Amino acid sequence: MVLRAIATEDAEALYTCWSHPQVSVWLGAPPLSSVFETRELISRLSHMAQQEESMRWSIVLPGGEVIGSCGYNSWQLQGA
Repeated sequence: MVLRAIATEDAEALYTCWSHPQVSVWLGAPPLSSVFETRELISRLSHMAQQEESMRWSIVLPGGEVIGSCGYNSWQLQGA
């Protein structure tokens, strides 16, 4: 397994995860209702990562299958 920066191309696989009620609890949001909504969230998370406000990675199997994500929903470097 590898962790890599979350990407819009991961939307369909992450929708499968993020739309599940037991998973969305850990995202701090209601379950997502569409792949489009998932793409929007990935875009927001990517922007927040550029601003150093959050960090999120896709969890990818050796064959390239995205099976989930991990990261920090709120991130600030000490002294920043």
